[in-house]
Amino acid sequence: MKLINRIYVIGGDLAGVSTATVLKRSFPWKDIRILKGRTIPRIGITERVDKPLVPDCNFTEDADYHVDALKFANWIEQKVFIPMGGRIIRDDIAKVNQNEDGSIKSLSVKTGNEIKADLYIDCKENILGYL
Repeated sequence: MKLINRIYVIGGDLAGVSTATVLKRSFPWKDIRILKGRTIPRIGITERVDKPLVPDCNFTEDADYHVDALKFANWIEQKVFIPMGGRIIRDDIAKVNQNEDGSIKSLSVKTGNEIKADLYIDCKENILGYL
């Protein structure tokens, strides 16, 4: 069985940043990276969260606490993920390259580079749509 050392989380919205942060916190010795699109707009929605988990955010007076998902994702990225050693890569996927068994071999990105990882986690959209 192949060891998983480099992990790419695809998508820089709240789902991707949260996933990458939990992975980095759980496995600090692993190389965890977020691939954020350069031209794909991020989606800004309001998320319900638990107040004790979110310092430095403005909350409504409702029974639920709501934050702007983009601002919260940026806060997690800058204050937690990057200081823990996580890396952000800004580029757009041009093509998903597959192995003979259908697994992902690498990602070709629009800057001409090829991204290789031991594990890819799709938190944006179905990356296989780039085939």
